Amino acid sequence: MYIINIKDCEEKAVKSERTLNTTLRWLLSSEHGVPNFEMRCFDIKKEGRTRYGSHPHEHEVLVLEGKGVLNINGEKKKIKPYDAIYIAPDEYHQFINEGEDTLRIICLIPKGKEDHHK
Repeated sequence: MYIINIKDCEEKAVKSERTLNTTLRWLLSSEHGVPNFEMRCFDIKKEGRTRYGSHPHEHEVLVLEGKGVLNINGEKKKIKPYDAIYIAPDEYHQFINEGEDTLRIICLIPKGKEDHHK
């Protein structure tokens, strides 16, 4: 078992093309011994966004705070706290903060699929 608070995780700016005002915290990762999935927390600040792109693996996302838009395959859907979202492999997606407050999401991915962000 392993327990960590979001506030105790290192916050890093996401350095990815077309990403703006977004930070990432690795909450549970291979470094903690997880066997299958890794958990991340993204803070998408005011006027921020993730890049629009796809991956060959699924994502499970939970919106914790803020309001925004999920651009999924070119279709825009409003998102709000407590929305649970499944993004299938190879679906194009982007999270956009259109509010005044930070849009905070939890994102689960298969272990090792996005180590380039560590």
